[in-house]
Amino acid sequence: MKTKITRILAILLLVLPMVFLSCEKDEDSSSVDTNKIIGLWNYQSVDLDATVNGKTPIAFVMDEFDVPEVIAQGMVDEFMDELEDDFLSEFPNSIDIKADGTYVVTFTDSSTDNGDWEVSGDKLIVDKGSVYEMQMTIVSLTDTKLIVKLTDSQKEDITEDGIDETMSVTATITYIK
Repeated sequence: MKTKITRILAILLLVLPMVFLSCEKDEDSSSVDTNKIIGLWNYQSVDLDATVNGKTPIAFVMDEFDVPEVIAQGMVDEFMDELEDDFLSEFPNSIDIKADGTYVVTFTDSSTDNGDWEVSGDKLIVDKGSVYEMQMTIVSLTDTKLIVKLTDSQKEDITEDGIDETMSVTATITYIK
């Protein structure tokens, strides 16, 4: 049983990189002041939320494997810590959003990458039209704080029972100037 649970948690961990490649679209059409988004934004925090078949990971593990909540909680806590560590190792420490429609990101290892950006409604879209296009919902934007949200869902048979489970990961990321 522990091997199957470990496999499920590992597969959930693999979903996280997909969050940064494709995101669900929100229907909120509020507009954003693009002048406020220009500047150097430094990573402050991330809040990660995962579900499996619409259930919290704890509820899913408890239901699927008939384990007590305390055991499920310990397993999920370990998984979420790994998920956050994986996120932090792959997501930029800073994003320099320039007025000319370009950006430069800097990662923890000091490597950089660049591309173009635009705002459409409440979406920050980077690398539009490329295979790396990413849409982030702008949750909040002030002169000194930017909060964006990314969500991705995947279907996969993580319990090996012939039925696909729907795994979803949402990352809410806070940057400060």
